[in-house]
Amino acid sequence: MGVACIVGGAWHIVKEPFGWARNSLTYNGHAILSYSLAGVALMAFTSGYFVAFNDIAFPTELYGADLGQFSKVQFTLCATFLVGHVWHALKSKDEYGVLK
Repeated sequence: MGVACIVGGAWHIVKEPFGWARNSLTYNGHAILSYSLAGVALMAFTSGYFVAFNDIAFPTELYGADLGQFSKVQFTLCATFLVGHVWHALKSKDEYGVLK
């Protein structure tokens, strides 16, 4: 998986985006950061859900009865990244005067 990510990243650096992506997506600093924060928020939600309900990977004998503390941290990070995603998405639209 790591090799696939590295090869895909190199491919995206070398190649230009396809026409449909150039026309439908915004390409500025705030927009790209917004897209990245949305992905991180999704991963934080996924890992928080995984930690909250997976007793095989996080057994209560090793981590204690209250596994909720790990998931609460992950869900807090998810909410923070989601707010950052919305903020930077609005800032990217504002750069072009859309919100004025």
